Amino acid sequence: MPPSALVTRTLICSSFVAMCGSAVLAQGGETPANSDVEARLRALEQRVKELEGDVVQPKPNERPLIRHEATHSTPRGFWRVPGTDIGIKIGGYTKLDVIHDFQDIGNRFKFATNSIPVPSADQSRTTMHARESRLFLDVRSTMEGLPARVYVEGDFFGDGNQFELRHAYGQWGGLLAGQTWTTYMDVDSRPHTLDFEGPDAEIFSRNPMVRWHSELDDGWSYAVAIEDATQQFANTGGAALPGQSITTLPDLAGNLRLERESWHGQLSFVLRELSFEGDPGNADDDALGFGVVLSGKTQLGDPGRRLMGQVSYGEGSAYYCQTLRGTNSDAVYTATGLEVLTNYTAVVGYEHDWSPKWTSSLAYSLARVDDVAEQAANALRTAESASVNLVWQPNHRFLTGVEYLYGSREDVSRQSGDAHRVQFSFKFLF
Repeated sequence: MPPSALVTRTLICSSFVAMCGSAVLAQGGETPANSDVEARLRALEQRVKELEGDVVQPKPNERPLIRHEATHSTPRGFWRVPGTDIGIKIGGYTKLDVIHDFQDIGNRFKFATNSIPVPSADQSRTTMHARESRLFLDVRSTMEGLPARVYVEGDFFGDGNQFELRHAYGQWGGLLAGQTWTTYMDVDSRPHTLDFEGPDAEIFSRNPMVRWHSELDDGWSYAVAIEDATQQFANTGGAALPGQSITTLPDLAGNLRLERESWHGQLSFVLRELSFEGDPGNADDDALGFGVVLSGKTQLGDPGRRLMGQVSYGEGSAYYCQTLRGTNSDAVYTATGLEVLTNYTAVVGYEHDWSPKWTSSLAYSLARVDDVAEQAANALRTAESASVNLVWQPNHRFLTGVEYLYGSREDVSRQSGDAHRVQFSFKFLF
């Protein structure tokens, strides 16, 4: 029988039982009969909820299965597989971005400050794309009394609009294995932006990993993971590397988090083994890399005003910063071996709900790499970004808005360039 028919049939039965219960009460029925009617009503109401798809529901005050939802999947809206306790949900969204650049920027589709030309180039351009459109499959159940989940998500940001994997992981209780947000980041501390890149200097990455997460008492929790290591080195003066980086050990990442009703704070770390394998005639070398991040988010008086941010310090950990990734800023290979580069980042954001349907966010970010004499003159030294937007969301299935973005880049040579962008977005969620 189709699910809709089952729901209808159940509702009819529920109404009939309710009328019977009312009749019993009206005639002075005994308490046991009344209790039996109420029990049947509760059972039927629960069955209706299950048939409508509300499966694998968390208990009151129970934390989600995974702290950082990859997109917007929640414990509601699942389809139950008949005869099982498995719930399946398919979702995602389509998004059109209309972008106008007032200066040339290397990345047309997201506001990547590391692609700003130095010096600036006054060349305007308009781009329309739907690459951010996203699909996900969420499967939830229980195994041995513990919550279990399989989640797969992708978008179309691959070359030529190809489908690209974002998340793919399985979870059983506190154990997670697969690809998702790095344990070194705090995705809850990032402000909402229409631009896909977001605040460009934030610690932001998705890695393959094995992670353990555990809840402690009084709002405390911790997570620790081994994650795939990607290292990026430059050669003296920007010449081609006489060898290659190699992964001898995975990165070790973890965080300690405190959550309260109106705020949270998180301290995260990463430890890395940086390794270089030289071509014949060039030396091999190893170095230690690390990074620490302090992040958080809080309400300012009421839920409609929210302040968030993060600051980080690292040596050999530039890969984890969004704007420094791809700039070979982990270390420089010199005549004496690897020279690890120091990096600093800061992000601050503010979100303001003007009404239930209108909201704005402001964001500013800064990333800096301490330069050394062996670097090339055009190596990135500082990147800044700022944004402000106005978003209208009349319902939970649709939103549209406009955003202004500014960014600048400074190289080791102290030459700089900047860029300005306006973006309009239309997003349909399902």
